[in-house]
Amino acid sequence: MSYQAIPRVLEQQAGAAPPPSFADAVAAVLQCDLPAQRVAQAVTRLGRVPGQAAVTQDLRGLLALDVGPTAQVFRRLASRQALVDMWNAYNTHGNVQAPSMLQGQGDGLHCVFRFEQQQADRTLELMTHVWIEILQGLIQRRAERAPLSRPDGSAASLSELARLMNAGSLVEDACTFFEVRPEAQVPDLARHLALHPRTLARRLDEVGLTPLALKRACALVGATRDLLETDLSLTTIAARHGYSDGAHLTRQVRQATGGFSPSELRRLVRC
Repeated sequence: MSYQAIPRVLEQQAGAAPPPSFADAVAAVLQCDLPAQRVAQAVTRLGRVPGQAAVTQDLRGLLALDVGPTAQVFRRLASRQALVDMWNAYNTHGNVQAPSMLQGQGDGLHCVFRFEQQQADRTLELMTHVWIEILQGLIQRRAERAPLSRPDGSAASLSELARLMNAGSLVEDACTFFEVRPEAQVPDLARHLALHPRTLARRLDEVGLTPLALKRACALVGATRDLLETDLSLTTIAARHGYSDGAHLTRQVRQATGGFSPSELRRLVRC
């Protein structure tokens, strides 16, 4: 697995991917990890080591468009130790293309790579170091600002992101509806918008979305925010956001983050 921003940036650098869309942002909420093999394919397609400045800009841009559980944790990491813990846990949860471990070293961090030497090493190492620098920058800005501040340009909800990305009034209204009424079902949304369910499905399909994906993504974004910002129990959070129970929410969080449990995410932002 690989955090979705990494292969997407490599694909953009290789000219093999269009600019990110709102549909991409929704997909990133529900599954932030992309197959590790996709990283290797993107590196091969690129055929060169990308420029650090361009990679940094692209990665920051994709992070600003990510409101999923993993990105929410990234923005709330408050210490170097929290970053070390999350990085090392992430690298043990799944099949990371370029596995590495972070170690505290004096006032800085030392990254130890654990993959066999290959022709693509320089590109993978560059992406890793740039990503670590970005996360350290978030920690520094968090230390300088209010506790729940966000990077400039980022959104707190899918409806806000839909507005920032000019996804259209239909998409924005659908996100707002599910954020306000997480218990509602797709037919309820169609009635609210005065559209036949098939018409709603067709219009969303035109922009690469489904009503159910929007509902699930809105629920997960809101539930993660409550998980990280409040002391509410998992059961209470699940009920507030339309999940059948805490176990259901836990499954969704694990799927979206590549293996992290809700309790692990909460612990990481409170280190």
